[in-house]
Amino acid sequence: MQIFIDRVYQSFLSNNGYHYIDSNMPGYNFRLDKDLGNGHYWIFPVNNCFAVTSNNAQFEKAYTSKNYTPECVGFGHYTASNPKDWYGSTSDSKHQNIALYSSESIVELQVVPGDFIASKSIVILPEYYQERIKPLIGLDIEEFASVMSTILTPWNEPPEFTQLIDSISSLSYGSNYINFILENKILGIIETILTHQESLNFDAPRRQADVADLKKLQLVRAHIDQHFNENIMIKELVQLACMSRSKLHQLFKGKEGITITCYIQQQRIHSAKKLLVTTDLPISLVAKQVGYNCHSSFSEVFKSRVGMSPSQFRKAFFLD
Repeated sequence: MQIFIDRVYQSFLSNNGYHYIDSNMPGYNFRLDKDLGNGHYWIFPVNNCFAVTSNNAQFEKAYTSKNYTPECVGFGHYTASNPKDWYGSTSDSKHQNIALYSSESIVELQVVPGDFIASKSIVILPEYYQERIKPLIGLDIEEFASVMSTILTPWNEPPEFTQLIDSISSLSYGSNYINFILENKILGIIETILTHQESLNFDAPRRQADVADLKKLQLVRAHIDQHFNENIMIKELVQLACMSRSKLHQLFKGKEGITITCYIQQQRIHSAKKLLVTTDLPISLVAKQVGYNCHSSFSEVFKSRVGMSPSQFRKAFFLD
């Protein structure tokens, strides 16, 4: 497994102030130099096939680094202060799914004080893709990367994608069968991406005819994104969309795959995760800032969506 670390991550870790630490946690654990900030990088490689990773850091010092990236493909999601710097994103979205694809290259990273990054990803080496995945789906690695870059966007993503990525964190990594479990999980996520693309292509003519309704849904989603921590009333959204309550519910679920209430919860949990890993606010205050007046309700919703309690989530990333 050390070969995987050296090949894929050694350049990034050494050039960005991460050092290996002994830990009771499975996998490889790295701590960010304290003079740079507070952060933790966790990597769980499976042989020389793929790896599950999480990176959570808040920086206090400015620096620039140049990092070698090998050929690989993968997917995940992140919350970041400067997404264009971290993932070469074409979007300024602070939270977004990511489609990873790299041929051998050098990537420059510029960090300023106050920057933060929280990400979870699955990185797959090309040999494993060619031997195990390509025979199953019939796509070259570049073709699969192209599909992901189209599907893993705010308006096209499979509604369950973020939950599937988060669910990997709650697996039992001490199990003798964790490698088998992880491979099944990853293949399941790839299946979700591809079947979602297939359904979008099938529905393309109908979706083209519904452009006006889609624009109204965009307004509704934008309103929720800006005010998710407030008491959003359905009647406000109905007025904004200029359609009946039943039609709004039907169209929203058809487009997003989840109800309006679940989407509001999703945005609240995204914001809560960022606060948990980048601040030391008490969990009760985190709950209030994302729209929950009741601490217990927040904890219940958080655990149902993330697979662990807010305190467990914070502790998992070694942030005091």
